[in-house]
Amino acid sequence: MAIDMRNALASWKKAKPLTLTKTGISESLRTLPADPAAKDLPAIEKVAKTIEAAVGNNKIKAEKKALACVTEINTYLKNFLSGVKTSRVQASKALKDLQSAAHDFHAKSAAGTVAALIPYETTVGPHLKAFKSATDEALLPTETIHKAEGVVDAMNTCVKKMRVLVTPPTDPAKAIKDAKRLYEAERVALLAAADKLPGIASSI
Repeated sequence: MAIDMRNALASWKKAKPLTLTKTGISESLRTLPADPAAKDLPAIEKVAKTIEAAVGNNKIKAEKKALACVTEINTYLKNFLSGVKTSRVQASKALKDLQSAAHDFHAKSAAGTVAALIPYETTVGPHLKAFKSATDEALLPTETIHKAEGVVDAMNTCVKKMRVLVTPPTDPAKAIKDAKRLYEAERVALLAAADKLPGIASSI
């Protein structure tokens, strides 16, 4: 069975001989969370250091099965932590790209037409998708995800209002007063929301 955080301890107990004691491995593996979250990263990194040191332990090296097991655990933890780091870099980049896309959309939306607003979803969509995809492996704090989602919700709301403001009413008598001024206010609000993204990205 492949080693992961759910069976690392059981695998180690099965692989090590009874004569191999006081390695600290069992105690360390007991601290591994079954379903890791952002708050668990320091503990996981601590376990990884213990396991890394164990691979070079001469007593463990003398036991073929024990060495194979601890080496596999070591590889798993290294890959896990590397994956988290890579995903966090990707999530951070996605938010910065999202801000850049919002700026591009903001510039084009100056035309104040329905046609100018149509590309919004295709402009920001790929970067939002990239962020959501990266968060699956990045173990981002819930607060960070909620902040990013809040910014996106604010941007979406601005665009929805902008679309209403540039859509000609079927009844001219129901035309929105000061539509151009309100439209520009939403453009400003859109950009203000998007410019919060780099701060969130830098916290990742």
